Amino acid sequence: MLVNAIIENDRIPTRCYDNLTENERAQILIDILKHERQARTSALLYDYFGLLPLPFAVIGLLLGIVFIAVVYVGISKRRISRKMYIFLLNRSVGDVIGCITAIVVSAYALFSGMPRRGIISNIDVIFLASYWGAMVSYVSLSLLKLFVVAKPLYYKKIITMRKCVCMIGISWVPPVAIGISVLIVHFCTFKPELNKLTGCRIETCITMMIRIKESLSIAAYFLTIVAFLLTIVLIRRARRFVKSFDAARSNKGASHHRRKGIKVRFPTWKLTLNVSTFAALYAFPTIVAVGSTFVNDSCYTVLHYVEFIKLSGVVRAILLLRIIIDPILSFTTDSQLRRVFLDCLARLLYRKPLSANLEASTSLSTNNRPEHTINAIA
Repeated sequence: MLVNAIIENDRIPTRCYDNLTENERAQILIDILKHERQARTSALLYDYFGLLPLPFAVIGLLLGIVFIAVVYVGISKRRISRKMYIFLLNRSVGDVIGCITAIVVSAYALFSGMPRRGIISNIDVIFLASYWGAMVSYVSLSLLKLFVVAKPLYYKKIITMRKCVCMIGISWVPPVAIGISVLIVHFCTFKPELNKLTGCRIETCITMMIRIKESLSIAAYFLTIVAFLLTIVLIRRARRFVKSFDAARSNKGASHHRRKGIKVRFPTWKLTLNVSTFAALYAFPTIVAVGSTFVNDSCYTVLHYVEFIKLSGVVRAILLLRIIIDPILSFTTDSQLRRVFLDCLARLLYRKPLSANLEASTSLSTNNRPEHTINAIA
């Protein structure tokens, strides 16, 4: 009866289905429902994973490439702080990887005709790199600031550029392991041969994998904020201590320490701006991750796949928006980076630097900076 109702609703003039058996009718109904579900899923993927993220991904990719090029020039010529910008460079590398992944997913969703959700999920595992790169960069910068406050006289001796690069390399091991684990679970669930061996289902293996991945994202989000807040609190304490120490020395008439002692400089506004952008734009994705982690219904993603696809598409767009905003804020607010960018632009357009003595003067001021200055990574 249900098959006849569907045929009458579609206004198909035929009686060919009247003499079918119940098993044949059931198979036709299953095929109809599968086709409708696939068509609806493809339309959602086309809109939320194809059209929606594409402009954000293209703009973010261009800005990320420009930012990487400018930072590389600034670091190679020692015109900006190497130990700070090497972590921002790491963040931008993750952002570029995320944008390329989003463009590949968009192209597949737009031009494949009938995009499959499983294939998009497999490719989208790489998109995790953008989130992880930002988190590692901001946590590392907070820890560097914290070390400057705790051990200002030993900072340059202990925290070397080689150690920073090694820290960045080691930090990419967890996301690679997570990505491989996600792919293994996905294959064990959807590949018939592996599914027979493992017995994995969406509501068991896939749901557990999603909860573990989202739990790590939640932990990374709050770790970034806590590390930053702890750094700010300790920096303020150190500032008060240095000011009180400076006032006590001044009262005794020993003012020569102003030339050779610790300078009262704890600039954190650049890190504050970056972490604030991260915290604000990643707040909604974190709330969604909390909901996905602690929902009691393990079949939620299966029964509410429409809402899940829409929500995932919006979250990805927000993450791509952060990738666009960060380089713009850096070029707008950071005078050192802006000078390097304008100089590179002038070299491209006019075949000469913006200022002939800009590079020499900036390099000279950097080399003459005392080792005990607390502004080492600002």
